[in-house]
Amino acid sequence: MAVLEALELLDGDRLQPRRSRYARYILERLQNKGPQEVLRRDELIQVVNGLEYMAPDLYRLEPELVVVLLAALVYSGDIVLQVAGNRKIDAGSFDALFSIELKDLIGFKHVERPREWDLLALEALFSFFDLAPGLARQVAAGENEPVQELQVRVEEMLERILQARNRLQNGLRFWGQNLLAGQEEEYRNRLGALQEFVESLRVYSTAGRLKNLRYSAEIIEERRADLEILRRVEDLADFAGELEPEASYLAQAVRVLPEPHPWVEEVTRVRQQVLDRLGGEKGRVLPALRQEVRAQLLRLKEKYIPHYRELHSRARLGASEDKKKRELIQDGRLQVLQRLASIEFRSTHDLESYQNRLAELKSCFQLTEQDLREQPVCPHCNFQPVVERGEIPAASRLEAMDGELDQLVEDWTAFLLECLSDPTVEQNLELLKPEARAAIADFLKQRRLPPDPGEDFIQAVREALAGLTKVVVSTAELKKALLAGGSPATPEEIKRRFDEFLNRLLAGKDPAAVRILVE
Repeated sequence: MAVLEALELLDGDRLQPRRSRYARYILERLQNKGPQEVLRRDELIQVVNGLEYMAPDLYRLEPELVVVLLAALVYSGDIVLQVAGNRKIDAGSFDALFSIELKDLIGFKHVERPREWDLLALEALFSFFDLAPGLARQVAAGENEPVQELQVRVEEMLERILQARNRLQNGLRFWGQNLLAGQEEEYRNRLGALQEFVESLRVYSTAGRLKNLRYSAEIIEERRADLEILRRVEDLADFAGELEPEASYLAQAVRVLPEPHPWVEEVTRVRQQVLDRLGGEKGRVLPALRQEVRAQLLRLKEKYIPHYRELHSRARLGASEDKKKRELIQDGRLQVLQRLASIEFRSTHDLESYQNRLAELKSCFQLTEQDLREQPVCPHCNFQPVVERGEIPAASRLEAMDGELDQLVEDWTAFLLECLSDPTVEQNLELLKPEARAAIADFLKQRRLPPDPGEDFIQAVREALAGLTKVVVSTAELKKALLAGGSPATPEEIKRRFDEFLNRLLAGKDPAAVRILVE
């Protein structure tokens, strides 16, 4: 820093070679040369008493200090320095100075003028980064502010390219499809070429360095094709990012509704149309297309909501039906049957089936349109029509179960009357306590179940039926017995197999006292 100050190269903390009288001396000597001539080393440095100096009578600067002056002028873009090996160092390749040995720098060959300003190339460059082309003339006048603004745009574009390449890596997906399927490799290569070009512009950080811009206007314009690729990737990413939530909603809704369904068919058709248009648009995705697709997605969403609500209302009980269901669960008729089931002499399959079907009737009356605008499935009961395909509305099934309960009571009553009227059971009735015998007698006389059968009645029935022998047979056992020996079989063979099976069941038992229970 002290050397730079001594050579008058600094303006504050900025390098300004033209302020230095020593640097101006070099520039004046160069300017005195013809347009195609160079300033040779031996013209700039003379030997005095065996030692080398620049301007020995005026400044008497050693070659090491001259190298500092030359480096500053190279950095500012005022000169081009040629060293051993015909290697030229200009502002654009300034960093190469640090790899050259000091003895080679001291022994430089000559100094020459930099190229003239290529205003067409500069205008193309500023235009490439969406900056006013007129800034090129300010740069040619030595102003650095436009160059700083250009470098800001360079860094911004490099960040955009990095984001675009990451998006390609992750896949640009919309509505379940990769928007660049089959083109990803080409896009990656084009973005890589664009990144290489933009990164090479980082070295042009001053007006002087831009004077040595190695790109012509034609080459810069050729890079616009890669720039359009970047913009297309950004457009598609913004498009997918903005509309994917709506597309994902529809994709989930399609999986919820049972097929075939007109709405599902419409969504499938619109999806293909949208994807075809996106694939056909090789350039920018215009805002008009984005607005059009958004309107289509929202329209399909609004059409879905009433379809789902209708199916939801069929599959779920409303508030009044929910009340009716709770009343049936607590109904006295059902409670009577549940108490009788404890006797364990009659199959309870019909009762269990009834209770299960009643429990399976789900209630939900909180669903709103706003719920369905946020998600395609009811957040309260998670109803999915494709899974729950009930042909009969839940309310209708509930209504039918009221009458079905009456039928269950009749069936169980008839069964008990038949069993208690059996001669074998009648003998047991005489052995019951008077109260129990009276309860059974009253049932046989009234031929209907008591509205609130207590434990005494249940125990009386259990004791009365004790004379009967219960034999439980599963349908699997029955099927195995009938198929023994192979199938198909003649009616006589089936009858013989059944009789053999029945005889095995009744072995050692009184057939008149046996009651077979098929489960």
